[in-house]
Amino acid sequence: AWRTTSLLFLLLRSVLSYSEKCPAVCNCTVSSFFCESLNASSLHNALLYLSAPDSITILNVTLRGGDVASLQYFPFMQNLEFLAISGTSLTRVDFPSEIRFPSLRTLLLDSNKIEELTEDSFAAFPNLEVLSLRDNNISTLSYEYLKLIKLRRLDLSHNSLKILPTRVFRLLSNLEHLDISQNEMKRAMSSDFQSQQRLRHLNLSRNALVQFDFDTFAKNVRIEELDLSYNQLRRSPGSDLKQVVNLLTLNISGNPIDKISSWDLEFDRLQIIVASDMPSLRVVDASAFSKAKDLRLIDLSRNPNLAYISPSAFENCSLDVRGSALEVLFASNLKDVAQVKIADSSLSCECMLAEVDNIASSTIDDWEEVTCYNSENTKMKLLSAKSGLCEPRPILPFGSRLSVQLGSTYYLYCGARSEKDEVYWKLPNGTTMRGAEPMKPTGVSVMDYFSNSLYHPDSQFVPARPRIYPSKEWLRLDVVSERDEGEYECIVKRGKQKVTRALTLHVETVAIEIEPISAGPHYISLSWNQTLAIQAVDRVALRLRIIDAKSNERLIQLSLHNPWTTYNVMRLRPNMNYTICLEYSLAEALDKPLLSSCIQASTQQIHSLFSSVDTSVILVFLGIIALFIGFNLLRFTWNYLHIWQQTKKRSRMAASLSGQSIVSHSSTINGVTYENEQLALRRVDSTSETSACLLGGGATGTSDVRV
Repeated sequence: AWRTTSLLFLLLRSVLSYSEKCPAVCNCTVSSFFCESLNASSLHNALLYLSAPDSITILNVTLRGGDVASLQYFPFMQNLEFLAISGTSLTRVDFPSEIRFPSLRTLLLDSNKIEELTEDSFAAFPNLEVLSLRDNNISTLSYEYLKLIKLRRLDLSHNSLKILPTRVFRLLSNLEHLDISQNEMKRAMSSDFQSQQRLRHLNLSRNALVQFDFDTFAKNVRIEELDLSYNQLRRSPGSDLKQVVNLLTLNISGNPIDKISSWDLEFDRLQIIVASDMPSLRVVDASAFSKAKDLRLIDLSRNPNLAYISPSAFENCSLDVRGSALEVLFASNLKDVAQVKIADSSLSCECMLAEVDNIASSTIDDWEEVTCYNSENTKMKLLSAKSGLCEPRPILPFGSRLSVQLGSTYYLYCGARSEKDEVYWKLPNGTTMRGAEPMKPTGVSVMDYFSNSLYHPDSQFVPARPRIYPSKEWLRLDVVSERDEGEYECIVKRGKQKVTRALTLHVETVAIEIEPISAGPHYISLSWNQTLAIQAVDRVALRLRIIDAKSNERLIQLSLHNPWTTYNVMRLRPNMNYTICLEYSLAEALDKPLLSSCIQASTQQIHSLFSSVDTSVILVFLGIIALFIGFNLLRFTWNYLHIWQQTKKRSRMAASLSGQSIVSHSSTINGVTYENEQLALRRVDSTSETSACLLGGGATGTSDVRV
C-alpha cells in the first residue's frame, strides 16, 4: 500500500511539474500566453499547458504562425478575455460546441486560411465584443453565422466577399465599427446596414463599388467616419449620403471622379474630406464645399490633372493641393483658407505672384518649397521668381475636344487666370453670351415631365431655368441635343487684351432599338434596349406615338423614372398595321424630338372557333359526336322493343287471369298459354262427361264447344 501511494504521488508530481512548464516556443506569464511558429508537437504541449489548473489566471492567449489546422481540442478557459490566432493554416472556425468562454471579449483570427463559417463558429462566445476575420478567404456570409448581439467591432477586410446577403448583419444591433474593405463588392444595397443604427465608423474602401441605393444609409444617421476610397465611383457620392447627417470624415480618394460639382457635398458637420490620388479629377466647382460650414481640412493632393479650383469653392479650412496641375491659386482661395500646401504643382510664376502680393506668406505652409514655371517654361522657386505679365490665357481643364452623350446634362469648362478677367462664350450658331458669376443651379425637380402633366394636365411645364447657361467658369447645357454639336469659343478679356480658345463638342447618339415582343388582336407588347441618361427629367418628355393605317394618331406619355424598358400598348384594332415611335422631346419643343426610334407592327385578326382548330381535330370531334348519337339511338331502340315486349306479355297475363282470353287458333305453340291449355282441357273433360250422360240418359241435345 505504501508503494502504491508513493507511485501515485510521484506520478501526480511529474504531471504537475510538466503542466507548470512553459513550452519552449512560447512566452508565458501569470496572465498571458504567447506562442509563435507552432508545429504539431509544440501545439499539443501548448494546449496541455493551457488546460492545466494553473492556467485559470491566464487572460490573454496569442498563437501566431505554425501548423494550427483545427480548434476542436482548445481547452476550456473560463477567465480568458483575449484570444488571437493568426498566420496559421486554419481553414475553419471549429471551437468545441459543448463549452463556452463567458469572459472572452476579443477574438482575432487574422491572416489564416478560413474559407467558410458555420452556425456554431462563434456559439462559444456569447459575450464577444470584438471580432476580426481580416485577411482570410471568406466568400459567403449568413446572418446565422453572426449571432453576436453584443458585438461592437467587426473586421471582414481582405476577404473575397462579392455581395452581402440581405440583412446579413440583422443580429448585430450594437455594432459601431465595421470594416469590409479590400473585398470584391460592386454595389451597396439598402438592406445591407439597416439594423446598424449605432454604426459610427464604416470602411468600404478598395472594393469595386459603382453605386449605392438611394437609401443605403437611411438608418445610419450616426455614422461619423466613412471611407469609400479606391472604388469605381464616377461621381461624388454626396447625393447618396444625405441621410448621414452626422458625418465628420469622408474619404473618396482613388475613384475615377472627374469633378466635384457645386453643392455636391452638403454635410453641415463635415470636418475632413480626403479626395486625393484621383487622376481623373480636373475641376472643383464653385460652392463645392460651401455647405460644410465646419470643414477644417480638404486634401486634394496627388491629383496630377487637377487644373482648376473655383475661387468660391470653399472657405475657412486647410487645403492640400500638392502634386496637382494647378496653374494658379486665386487670392480668394488663399483668403478663405487657414492653411494651404501647394508644393510640386504646375503653378505659373507670374500669375501666382499676382495673386499672393497681398497675402501673408504664413498662409502657405510650404512657402519655401513652392515651385513654379515662368513664361519661358523654366521651373524655379516661387520665392526667387520675378513678377511679370500673367497672360489672360483660358484654362481648359478637360481639354479642347469634348464628347457627350445625347440627352445628358453637360458642362463645358473654361476658366480665367484672374478673378478680374471677363469670360464670353460663342455658340456654334454664332450667338455670343457673357459669362455670369457662378451660382448654385436652380436644381432639377424630382417630378419629371410625366408626373407634372399627370397632376396638372391643363398646364404647360417648361422649366424657368434656361437650357444653356453661361458662367465665368463653365457653359451649362441642361439637355444636350444634336444641334449643340459643333465648335464653341471661350473668350477671355482683360482690358484690351483678348484670348480665344476653341472647344469642339461631339454629341454621341444612342442607338435605341424598339421591337415588338408579342401581339394580339387588341394589344402589342414593346421592348427597347436602352434609354437616354436624362438628368433634367422635368425638361424632357418620353412618349410613344402610335399611328394606324388610317393615319389616326395617339400619344402615350411615359415616365423617365420607370426603370423598365417595356410597355404594353392596349386598345388597338384587330388586323391593323401600326407605326410605333419611341420619342424623347424637350418640353419647349414637343414637336421636334431629340431622339425617335420607330417600328412597324401589326395586330392579329380575330379568328372564329373553326378557323383556329385543325381539320383532323374537327373530324375526331365529329366522329365522337356520331358515335355518341348512334349509341344513344341503339339504346333507345332496344329499350323501346324491350318495353313493348314486356307490355305485351303483361296484357296477355292480365287477360288470362280475368277469363277473357281466347285460345289462339294459331298453329304455333307460341300462341298457347299454360292457362288456356288447362282451361281447354277442363272444357274437353266437361264435354265428354256431358256427352256420356246424354248417351246414357237418352238426351237428344248437342253442345258445341269453341276452343
